[in-house]
Amino acid sequence: YFRPLVTGLYKFYTYSDDGSYLWIGPFAQNGFTISNATVNNGGAHSGTLAGGNVQFNLTAGQDYPIRVQYYELQGGQAMQAEWELNNGGAQTDWSGQIFYNPTTNGF
Repeated sequence: YFRPLVTGLYKFYTYSDDGSYLWIGPFAQNGFTISNATVNNGGAHSGTLAGGNVQFNLTAGQDYPIRVQYYELQGGQAMQAEWELNNGGAQTDWSGQIFYNPTTNGF
C-alpha cells in the first residue's frame, strides 16, 4: 500500500531498463493488465522514464493499493519507482509511505 503523508494531486513514474509497470488503486489488486497500468514503461529499451500522464487526488493517511512489476531482457538493468506531489518534482524516497498488509493476501 501507498500511504501519502500529504493530501494532494499525485503522479507516478517508473525509470527502467527494460520494462516496468505500475498500478495504483483497485487494478493493483485485481484485474491488472498492461492496458490499464497507471504507468506503462514496457518493452526492451535502455533506461527510460515513463508516466506522469494521470493525476490522482490522494488523501493523507489513507492506504492505496500499489503494484510495481519489472522485467529484464538483456544488457543493463535498472528499475526505480517515483512519485510527484502537486507538480513539485519527482520523489524517490518512499520511506514511511509503503506498507505490506499480510491480512489482505499480500495486498
